[in-house]
Amino acid sequence: MVELERNSVEAIELFLDGEDIEKFPASDMTAVRAELDTDDRDAMLIAIPFVRSGGRTVRVNFTVDAATLAAIDAAAKRRNLSRSAYLVSGAHNEMTGAP
Repeated sequence: MVELERNSVEAIELFLDGEDIEKFPASDMTAVRAELDTDDRDAMLIAIPFVRSGGRTVRVNFTVDAATLAAIDAAAKRRNLSRSAYLVSGAHNEMTGAP
């Protein structure tokens, strides 16, 4: 299932490359199911996350355990990333099902 989601994210990214994503709003799963033909109503539907960079960074402030922060910093350093880049990469991977 994880591979299906990952491949779906990639397909959406390729489909929307260069497109105005406002033309493709997210769909409500209940509405999508209601629009299916009767024969297809038992189909399995999955929500696919799509995150495109907005091109604008913002400063955030959050609380984290000191030992966890030290582990984050060490992992980021091993990958030659800043703390922010490491956290954003991890969050993006989590949202898209990337390994």
